[in-house]
Amino acid sequence: MIHNVHTDSKKIVVSVLMITYNHEKYIDEAIRGILMQQVDFHVELLICNDASTDNTNKVIESCILNNSSQLTITYSHHKQNIGMMANFIFGLEHCKGKYIALCEGDDYWTDPLKLQKQVDLLESNPNIAISYHRVNYLMQDGLELPETLNTSTVEKIHTLSDLARGNCIHTPSVMFRAANIADKVLKLLKTSPACDYVMHMFNALHGDIHYMPQIMATYRYHKNSVWSSQAPTKMLNNWIKVLEILIPEFDEIIKIELKKQLIRTSIYLVKEYQNIDEYENAIILLKNIISVNSEYHEYIIHEIFSESNRISQIKESWSYKIGSLILSPLKHLKKLFY
Repeated sequence: MIHNVHTDSKKIVVSVLMITYNHEKYIDEAIRGILMQQVDFHVELLICNDASTDNTNKVIESCILNNSSQLTITYSHHKQNIGMMANFIFGLEHCKGKYIALCEGDDYWTDPLKLQKQVDLLESNPNIAISYHRVNYLMQDGLELPETLNTSTVEKIHTLSDLARGNCIHTPSVMFRAANIADKVLKLLKTSPACDYVMHMFNALHGDIHYMPQIMATYRYHKNSVWSSQAPTKMLNNWIKVLEILIPEFDEIIKIELKKQLIRTSIYLVKEYQNIDEYENAIILLKNIISVNSEYHEYIIHEIFSESNRISQIKESWSYKIGSLILSPLKHLKKLFY
């Protein structure tokens, strides 16, 4: 542990958790985005380095030595790699603030008032459990674009049901109440291939989700990114695992939305298998979708056949390549429900 600017933990209002692994090209910009924050409260930056094999450690130590801000920096440099999820959980368990904000070592904040705006919101609205905002995407070729996941230019309030339909929160945009992270959440995170959505879903049990339309951070796409660099089939399979972890944990209303999201994700995965000529996997998965979700047959058919472009893609490729093996049962199901 390396500490810089010691502060009484009782006075820390926000803990900024930054996990990192081999981010030597990006970590300086990530740290500077935190240190530039203009706030009227104490902030702790907790950096958790998962035994990086590049020069990430040197860059972090240099940032600490040259830090002239009033922020507390707590640095944990693991001697052995423990994995992204374990590193994230370690960081959560060591956050001291009333609120927790996230910024991974390859992303960065762009608005010096980001933390102040989000803390002011949460302090004034105890009914709000999560605050998040728009971000920019920084592509590998250097092109920076506004995100497409959130496009509204006005503030919005979302609910747990809205979130159960799909994740709309980018990691560097979120702030939430530390008190809402229960032991049960930490236990579930240990089995999940992705941490954010599981945590957001349980946080949203405690209140509303507030959306700010301002762009105040940048989410970076690059070849070494843990999530965005995954092949589509791997990413979708991991997301299915996340949903399977969440579904048993919620009441029937939320469970229905999560199951529908699971079905949609599975159908996207079927299409991805088709795109890379893995037709056997596509057939197995589609049969599984239909058999396991028998009470959702109508919804499954609607998702497959509702959009004309999706109909043509499926019919054109599968009718020629695997013929009636799949299309006949689907057409039969369609007749049953329409």
